[in-house]
Amino acid sequence: MDNDKIHTGKFNAWQVIFILLIIYLLFMLYQALALNYSTSQKIKNLKSEISTLEANKNMLEDLIMYYQTDAFKELEARKKLGMRKPDEKVLVVETKEVTDKPVEPIKAVEETPQASNFSLWMKYFSGKGDE
Repeated sequence: MDNDKIHTGKFNAWQVIFILLIIYLLFMLYQALALNYSTSQKIKNLKSEISTLEANKNMLEDLIMYYQTDAFKELEARKKLGMRKPDEKVLVVETKEVTDKPVEPIKAVEETPQASNFSLWMKYFSGKGDE
C-alpha cells in the first residue's frame, strides 16, 4: 500500500502552481476585457466628436462660401458703407425716439357684478328682461 498514495488533502507544489497560474490568467483576462471596454468607449466618444466637428466644419465652409458671394458683398456695402446703386432711390424711414420714461399703467375698468345665469333666465321668462 505504500505505492498507492492516499490523498490526504494536502496540496503538492504542482497543484499550487497550477491554481496560481489559473488565477493569474483570470486576472489578465479581466484586465484585457477592461482595457477593451475602455478603449471602445473612447473610440465611441471620439467618433461622436468627429461627427460634431465635421458638421461644424461644413457649416463654416458654407459660411465662407456665402461671404464670398456678390450678394453678401453688396449687402455689407449697403449696411456698413451706405453705398447704393447709381439709379437706386433711397427711402429713409424715421422712427420715434425711444425714451426711458416709464409708461403709465392702464387703469382697469371696474366691472359691474353680473347677475347669475339662472336669474337672467328668470328675468327673460318673466318678461322683465327688457328693462
